[in-house]
Order: sequence, then structure tokens, then C-alpha cells
Amino acid sequence: MKKLILWFVPVVLSIAGLIWISNINISADVGVPPSPGGIIIPGDKTTEIEMTREKVVFDIKVEDKDSPFYPFYREVDFETWVEHYAHVTAEFEMTNVSSTDEEMELMFPVPYDFGGNFDYFKPDDKWSPTMNLKVLVNRKEKDFTYNILKLRGLEELGPFYSREDVIGVKFSVKFEANKTTDITIEYDTKPAHDPKSMYRTFIYVMETGSHWKGKIGLGEIIFKFPGDITETAFKSYNNEFEISQKK
Repeated sequence: MKKLILWFVPVVLSIAGLIWISNINISADVGVPPSPGGIIIPGDKTTEIEMTREKVVFDIKVEDKDSPFYPFYREVDFETWVEHYAHVTAEFEMTNVSSTDEEMELMFPVPYDFGGNFDYFKPDDKWSPTMNLKVLVNRKEKDFTYNILKLRGLEELGPFYSREDVIGVKFSVKFEANKTTDITIEYDTKPAHDPKSMYRTFIYVMETGSHWKGKIGLGEIIFKFPGDITETAFKSYNNEFEISQKK
């Protein structure tokens, strides 16, 4: 297994960052639900909560009979049929730098395809691109609800991503004064094939985290691959981040 560790310390995450590796669609960055109209502008949220650390791990796995997306509808010859999915873990370290407790409703956009009709949305169906989602606050599981979130700005990624409606989970968090709160979101997700490209892509949308107080302190994105990769190939299709460590 090869692992890439990417570090980034952005000034303000007001645009979407892209990483082209595999065609698994990852939308991330915990944040406050957008205002009416769906647009998030850096500085439009006044809060004393800082995102002091963010760590996202994409653990890409080869699908087998034990995977959550095993194709129950047909027999599979694993010698000739190869598919992948990823277990995603997003960890956020949030610090309330004020002397007052603050309770907030947060959102986390996740890769679901609901065809624009929320009535057809089935989060734990094996046909869904995402399963087994969990939200933890200070290591304790948290209840959440699925909602349609309207986010503007995705059209910058191209016509394929121009649809503004996305599925997101909403949950509440109490940030105690002068304390750090850990938020973890985990889920399994499978590829969404793009017929217009021979490559597969990870998409990690950061704009939803643009409103927190100050700068994001430290960001770490880790890719765990089931096989060997080359640094040259990685750099050929990614120029958003700098590789600082390889194991």
C-alpha cells in the first residue's frame, strides 16, 4: 500500500479545491448551513469558532464480498472484475476562543445522487453512492438528518457539477467556551463513473468551511491506495497541493 500525505495551510477557503485521482466524489468541510439563496461568502458568518485542524483520509479499497457495496444482484468473478470504493474519515478540531458557549447547527455535504427529487432518496440502499455515514462529536455518535442544501459556486467546476442542490447532513454541536471540540464524519463511498474522461476523480469541496473565524490552522489530506502509485503520475493531474511526504 502507498500513502500520500498532503499539507495545506490556506488563507481563506472560499473556492473549491480539486484533487483528480479517482472517480469517487467526495464533498466535504463541515460548516454552517448556507443563508437563503445558498451562497456562502467568506466573512458572512460572525463566529468565535476556529477550525484549528482538519484531517481527511481517503482509504481506497478493492471491493470484495465483504465490502458494503458488494453487488448483491449478480454473481461476480473477482479475478476479472475489479471495482473500488473508499472509506472516508473527516476529522475537524474546532476551538471556541470566546468566553461564551455557542450552540450551532452544522452541515456536511455528502456524495448522494437523488436525481433532483428528495422523495427518491434512500441513504442506506446499496444503489446509493454513500453508505454507513456516522457523525461523532467528541467521540460520541450524534443524531443527524438528511437535507437538501443549495450551494452556489459549483458551476465553476464545469457543467457536470452545475446543479446547485446537494444532499447534506445536519446536526447540532455545542461549542463550550475556551475549549476544543472534535467533530468526526465517516462514510463509505463508491465510484461515480464519468463517461467523458478516462481518469477517475476525487472532488473535495472546501467552500463550505470558509466562514469560520480566522484561518484554518492546519489541513492534512491522506490518500491510502490499495496498490503502488507513482509521484510523477500524481503530479501530472494535480496542481492544487504540494506533496511533502510519501510513505
